Amino acid sequence: MKYSVKPFIQLFLLFIALLPMVSCKTTVYQGESVSVDVFSYKELSKKKYIDNINYNYNTDSTYVICSGQRSKLSYYISFFIYSISENNIVFETNADVEQVDWNSSKQVVYYPVPGIISTENSEKRKMYFDIRD
Repeated sequence: MKYSVKPFIQLFLLFIALLPMVSCKTTVYQGESVSVDVFSYKELSKKKYIDNINYNYNTDSTYVICSGQRSKLSYYISFFIYSISENNIVFETNADVEQVDWNSSKQVVYYPVPGIISTENSEKRKMYFDIRD
C-alpha cells in the first residue's frame, strides 16, 4: 500500500500553527521572572490558591506578596511575589510555608515547614528573598 507524505506534512504544519493558540498562557518556575501581562496578580492568585488568599504590599506598593492555601487539607500556605510595575512574577515557591512577610521594601522573609518537625528555634528556618532592580 502506497502512502502520500503530503497529508502528513499538512497535518504537521496545521499542528504547529495551532500550537500557540492552545498552549498555556503562563508557566512559572521558581526563581525565574515570567511575563504574565494577560492576568492580574489577583486573578493569578485565585487560579493558584483555593483558600485564605492574602495580598501583602511592600512599603512603596511596587511589589505584592500573594499567598494562599493550595489545598483545603493543608494548614500551610504557598506564595509568589508579583511586580506591579512590570506585571510579572518575580519569585514563586510551592513549598509549604508557615509565614511570609516583608522584612524591608525589597526583602521578603519566610519560614518554610521543616521536613522533620523538631523543637528547634524557628529563627534557624528563616529564609530570605531579595528583589533586585
